[in-house]
Amino acid sequence: MKSISMISQPEETWLDCLSSIYPPTGVMVIGAGNGSSIWVQWLYKKCVNPVILVEGNQKQFQLLKHNIPLNKEWVFLNKIVIFGSEPHIFHYVDNSRENGLLSPEQLHSLWPNIKCIGEEAIHNGITLNSLQKSENLPLNWLFIDCLPAPEILEHAGDMLHRIEVVVSRVVIQDEPFSASLKNLDKVLNEVGMRRVHLFQERHPSIGYAIYTRNVALKITEAESLKEEIKQQQRKISILQSSLEQQSVEYELKIHDIEKKHKLEFEKILDKKNHIKNELLKLKNKLELSVINLNEFHAVNENILSKYEIHTDNVCTMMKKIEEQQKEIYTQINKNLPVLIKKELDAKLNKSVRHVEAFISIQQYLTHGDCITGFHGWPISPDMGVFLLEKIRERNYDAIIEFGSGVSTLLIAKGLMAFNLFKDNEDKCFISFDHDEYYFTNTQSLLAYHGVESMVDLYLTPLKEWSDCTGCYKYYSCEDVLIELAKRIQDGSKRLLVLVDGPPGNTCANARYPALPFMSHFISNHEIDWVLDDAYRDEEKLTAELWKKYWSAENIQFTHDFIKNEKGMFFATTYGRKSTS
Repeated sequence: MKSISMISQPEETWLDCLSSIYPPTGVMVIGAGNGSSIWVQWLYKKCVNPVILVEGNQKQFQLLKHNIPLNKEWVFLNKIVIFGSEPHIFHYVDNSRENGLLSPEQLHSLWPNIKCIGEEAIHNGITLNSLQKSENLPLNWLFIDCLPAPEILEHAGDMLHRIEVVVSRVVIQDEPFSASLKNLDKVLNEVGMRRVHLFQERHPSIGYAIYTRNVALKITEAESLKEEIKQQQRKISILQSSLEQQSVEYELKIHDIEKKHKLEFEKILDKKNHIKNELLKLKNKLELSVINLNEFHAVNENILSKYEIHTDNVCTMMKKIEEQQKEIYTQINKNLPVLIKKELDAKLNKSVRHVEAFISIQQYLTHGDCITGFHGWPISPDMGVFLLEKIRERNYDAIIEFGSGVSTLLIAKGLMAFNLFKDNEDKCFISFDHDEYYFTNTQSLLAYHGVESMVDLYLTPLKEWSDCTGCYKYYSCEDVLIELAKRIQDGSKRLLVLVDGPPGNTCANARYPALPFMSHFISNHEIDWVLDDAYRDEEKLTAELWKKYWSAENIQFTHDFIKNEKGMFFATTYGRKSTS
């Protein structure tokens, strides 16, 4: 097995570099999943067209069509890509990432505890060669985000000779061999491609390999062509020598012809004298024509002088334009390196923050699973880390969340992992959502992770609400908040309020009502307020309105702005100041 590069390279950086060398003119993604993979997201972000997204799992395919906006040059196919003509079975296992054509027995070397939860005979399977012919698109990039890639590629036919870039999920060790890196190297090397990089997944034996067209092979073909050109040049040299010999022979023949022409010339000379006489007659006519021509020249010179003046003006203008162009180019060359460095620094810092945030979440959650898909949801990973740290540090008596989603699951799992609500029925976690679709999704997500008992999730449609600052639409959750106020009325409690809804397009400053709305029912407690998306202008204005409200109501508070991916406004209120 060849040595593996252990240097971590951002996948998007590699794709950006490869796209500049091999511009994608047509892309196919086998195993597109629900569209959240870095490969599909990169294609969408870079506006690559045309693209064929292939996903065999019906549930994943429906999510894929929902998550990726419609594009007339993007094709969505619910098909299972198979290899060979023999019957195939689609295996469902307890690790959904490994659902596919490989049986649990073949995956035991990677996942010793993997179990089969279902099987399905494939009746509409299609090979990669047949799939490409049916779509008839000029593909030069191919992504295979499933196992086993080598056997799928062995049935790709002639299309591999036109592919310039292949990105494939692969098993780095030699077992199972049908999905191994060694086997994939062999298949693609035979069609003139070579591996240029290998990314590892969190599982050390699984990764993604990138292959490009073998440039060394092209160089060998070019050398062969160069030798053929030299042979043609030798043939041309031989023909040139033959041509020179024929030229000598033709010169002798020309000399003989010139002698004959000399005799004929003498005869012509006699005729010339006769013509000379005729020319004298014509001379008089010519002199008259010259007079007329001189008059024409005078007119023409006047026109030419005007044309020269116009030409000088054009030249002067051209010189000014050239000077302006030089100034523009100088300014561009002066500022371009600074802009490029600033952009690269920003992207690198964001990538580092994301990696650190995901590692931190893994350390917090000790139940053996993890939460994926942060970037398809409203909160960022660094926001998730901040919430978990606050929950563990502050040990809140109640948590209220406006706008459910992945944050709901994250908080519930944190509460369970930190064992904060155990044997304390007075503590609670309440989450509101106005949209039935997202409410149902969150409900299913909590049940799937077994933490639905940690959350009181309510479907509360938006209704009209107003105060002195304007008219708004906010959650119809008064009854729930009244009941909560009764539960925590004995003594001062510690609360967390996460404001991540409703959406900004609901109305102007849509998230402002959370503060006055809550304060109407619950005020004289120590409350931590978290406002997400604080880089946006509306959220900045909302934070200012909150601070004015607290000051007007004589409520003690502290506040801070946390610079994470989306920006976060964090404040703590301590109830009304004493008037004594």
